[in-house]
Amino acid sequence: MLDEFMQELGIGNDYEIDFEPVKPRKDLVSDLVRSMRDERRDSLPR
Repeated sequence: MLDEFMQELGIGNDYEIDFEPVKPRKDLVSDLVRSMRDERRDSLPR
């Protein structure tokens, strides 16, 4: 999909995507992971 879009723009297959990593706010990621873990645990048959 990205390749097709870049070809439409005339860039072809020779491109590089550069970005700055996002630093998560404290505890935001761990809260998300904990929530996903708990949701998965609750959905497993016992």
